Amino acid sequence: MLEVTGLNAGYEDVLVLDGVSMGATPGSTVAIVGPNGAGKSTLLKAVYGLARVRSGRVVFRRDGAEHEITGWPPHRLTTLGLNYVPQTDNVFAALSVRENLLLGATARPRQAQARMERLLIEFGPLRAVLDRLAGALSGGQRQSLAVARALMSEPALLLLDEPSAGLAPEAVRTVFGHLGRLRKEGLTIVIVEQNARLALASADNAYVLEGGRNRYEGPGQKLLEDARVVELYLGGSGAGETKHARAAADQ
Repeated sequence: MLEVTGLNAGYEDVLVLDGVSMGATPGSTVAIVGPNGAGKSTLLKAVYGLARVRSGRVVFRRDGAEHEITGWPPHRLTTLGLNYVPQTDNVFAALSVRENLLLGATARPRQAQARMERLLIEFGPLRAVLDRLAGALSGGQRQSLAVARALMSEPALLLLDEPSAGLAPEAVRTVFGHLGRLRKEGLTIVIVEQNARLALASADNAYVLEGGRNRYEGPGQKLLEDARVVELYLGGSGAGETKHARAAADQ
């Protein structure tokens, strides 16, 4: 569904990605992990038209059609079937939860109310705070709202940047529980995540970036057990943490 080839991208005169390639098949979850400054978030922003692409290709395939979307602006990508949830500033704090959700349907306004009702089955706790300002929500509620708002555009591919950042453990489990169920419904997910163990345990396939370049790639579970990846990027053996990550990913 998504194919990124030889991507060189960054911001103004700063090159962050140096020939990065990755892909995502329909209905899969793909994790992008690596140390701080590796270019993980820039990769998502480059795909979604928020970082400058100097060279390389981004291709999106859906319903038998192929689109080269390199450098497309976000609003065109949203209409095509992609959406992106940034790490910060991912809700409109001065608007209510209800207003945030309805704004998420701008690209596909027909039957927005019915779509919101369906999403509130999955994101049940949001129903009780529909009229509350998004800025007054807890971190976990805000992250759930950000994901739900993105889903209001009915994307086939969802790009998520650090969804667990700053959240309490229970909120992290809630967010990843949502993602696991959405994956089972056929949504394709590409996730950048600071909790590398949790991301790898949740992913069908994963890419490890370092210094803006590809370093390792493979099935998430295989990388989770790879001694080189564990030593270099996961902080040692961490057998207990790995066990907890798998349990969280299975919820």
